[in-house]
Amino acid sequence: MPSKSEVLDHYAEVMSAEKIYLEANEARFIEAADRFTTPSQDRFRGILRAVQANPTSYMSEPRPSHWLINWALCEEAREADGSHRGRDIAETTQTLLYPMGGIARGAATIPGQTVGMDQEVCDEAEKFFSDAAQQILTGSNQYQPRLSVYHTKAGEPLAFRKVFASSTALLLRDVTLDKGFIPAGTIVGIPKHEKTGQTIRNDRILQTYQVDDTFTISPYRLSPWAYDEPLDRALFAIGKEPGQRPVTFDPGRANRVAHYTMDHFMHASSRIIQLCDEEPALVKS
Repeated sequence: MPSKSEVLDHYAEVMSAEKIYLEANEARFIEAADRFTTPSQDRFRGILRAVQANPTSYMSEPRPSHWLINWALCEEAREADGSHRGRDIAETTQTLLYPMGGIARGAATIPGQTVGMDQEVCDEAEKFFSDAAQQILTGSNQYQPRLSVYHTKAGEPLAFRKVFASSTALLLRDVTLDKGFIPAGTIVGIPKHEKTGQTIRNDRILQTYQVDDTFTISPYRLSPWAYDEPLDRALFAIGKEPGQRPVTFDPGRANRVAHYTMDHFMHASSRIIQLCDEEPALVKS
């Protein structure tokens, strides 16, 4: 697992690279903001000014680009009505923000669309997702009462959902939109689907939901698993309390997010699908 010094050195490199990127593309950011409508324009400019003035002021996110990307994903979903507002934000996300944050399109995709949903995403979502995967893969009790998997008709996992603390799901593959994509590793909300399978194991409920054609999601924020490299994931263990300098580092969180990979969640999801398929009777919602 990455050491504290490795993570902090990587953090310094990322901060420097993103500062250089902002300076080199300042005119493009201004042009993008000019295309937004109020209040999106005011909010985007406010975040941009804050990041430029003090990159660590955002520290609820692991890197400055995430503040911009997470805002854009949520804002785009709220504007997902076919208007130019949502399209302009989506274009900015794909052409400016993803490159800044090192987000690349994956090979596995599914067609989708976004909708706005009001949902709180707890700060410990990463812990609960990894606990949920551990519960399925090892059989240990990690106090996850209900876990769900969204999958294609062919049984390929698309999203891994837990309900503890908040009902949120981890995207397991990219969702392709009219204007770009939402990356695998994004924490999302998912509107109600018809349940296609259920089983109860050790007093824990496991459920499956089939996605037929278009996967509708509400993106909330990036998670460590939007990145393949353990060092990039470990940046999610860096934080800062208000008014505190320097930044803080949580070694337990760093080890957790660096150790768990997308493969863990894919294997756990496939296991849930297998267990639900073993039930002789289909349980409807």
